[in-house]
Amino acid sequence: VLGELWASVAQPLLFSLLGAAVDLDVIRGRDAGLGVALIVISGAFRFAATSNAVRGFSLKPKERLFVALAWLPKATVQAAVG
Repeated sequence: VLGELWASVAQPLLFSLLGAAVDLDVIRGRDAGLGVALIVISGAFRFAATSNAVRGFSLKPKERLFVALAWLPKATVQAAVG
């Protein structure tokens, strides 16, 4: 019951409130550019760390790539809320 309530009510409400709380008129272009650069750089580090973390296992290159890509979007909402 709680899982269904979360998926059907609470989760969409959380995302819509997060989107409504962002005031795009306040964000300067330079700050937005720095934010995008930070996301790209940190994503590259996370991608490299994930690839190295599974290097010791007998995974094929495509499987290592899948793991690295699957671990990229973690904690996006937590970072936005916190």
